[in-house]
Amino acid sequence: MSTVFPDFKRDGFFLDNAVKLAEIYPSTYLIPSPERRNSLRQGDIVKLSFRFGEPSGSGEDYDTERMWVVVVERVGDHWIGELDNDPKYSSKISSGHRLHFHPDHVVDIWLG
Repeated sequence: MSTVFPDFKRDGFFLDNAVKLAEIYPSTYLIPSPERRNSLRQGDIVKLSFRFGEPSGSGEDYDTERMWVVVVERVGDHWIGELDNDPKYSSKISSGHRLHFHPDHVVDIWLG
């Protein structure tokens, strides 16, 4: 299976790189350690930052939503997950949508 991360032109959204955002906005993006982000298991629930605006766009608040994704399986150095809620500002995807994501996309991990 090839790695196909979400792409704006193809999918209408992409995932923010949480590691890069944490470097730029350290008080807003308090992401889990690299060890924790790399040791996810099936059934874990992670928060990803979905961007529904153009990559070179203005970055309005409504363009981005942080949403929960259930880890389904590991594939090499990344995972496939299933969206666990519906976006508030976009109809491009809905709960149950499957997507590939990388540890660098993980904003938070549910500790429930």
